[in-house]
Amino acid sequence: TLNARDAMPRGGLITISTGVTHLTAAQAETRAGLYVHLIVSDTGIGMDAATRDRIFEPFFTTKEVSKGTGMGLATVYGIVSQHGGFIEVETAPGCGATFRVFLPVTERAAESVEIPRFIAEPDAAQEHTVLVVEDDEAVRAMVKDVLEHHSYRVIEAENAAAALAVWRERSGEIELLLTDMVMPGEPNGFGLSQQLLGERPDLKVIYTSGYSADLFGSDVHLEDGRNYLPKPYLTAKLTAILRRAFEPEVASV
Repeated sequence: TLNARDAMPRGGLITISTGVTHLTAAQAETRAGLYVHLIVSDTGIGMDAATRDRIFEPFFTTKEVSKGTGMGLATVYGIVSQHGGFIEVETAPGCGATFRVFLPVTERAAESVEIPRFIAEPDAAQEHTVLVVEDDEAVRAMVKDVLEHHSYRVIEAENAAAALAVWRERSGEIELLLTDMVMPGEPNGFGLSQQLLGERPDLKVIYTSGYSADLFGSDVHLEDGRNYLPKPYLTAKLTAILRRAFEPEVASV
């Protein structure tokens, strides 16, 4: 919807609908069967074929510098694909755009999700310093607000280069690195952590990402709830994984 809004600088109409449909093998990219669908349409400027073919690439964007990283649609594509779904896009210059998201219906019963039995309350004893490296400004602001509410001191950086500059000045204060794995520029989140760990082996590190942990290969050992926080996540899980990092005896999140 944010992309649709930006595609209509003079105003327009965004239409969102949901439903259930049965797709044949010829219609479905994965398998025939029952699918739920989400359709988002706008009356904006639309896209040409060259742009349409690249919209799901990480960091591809038609926006000006500082107006977006291009990770929104790439993240959506990754989440939908991981759940066996697919996305159809219909667009043309001057004719708006329609995104159709299809997710397969499963007969398996929903699994219960246990919320962490502790939700940290503000506590002066938790005054640890965390370096938050996140290129999405809205996510970074949310993380900062949550952690400061829970008495953590937060140092922000929008990418690895900015984080390295902060590190050179304030490395003695920083106890934990909370970094996105995939960011524009070099190094990425893992490369950043390796540089900092090379200087401070005792530095605590937690990685976040909207992509599956399997995409990062065997060189990166990620364990959900210990050193890895998949996006999107509950704020309770964010505070829980940090508390566990500083208090190893705390139960798993």
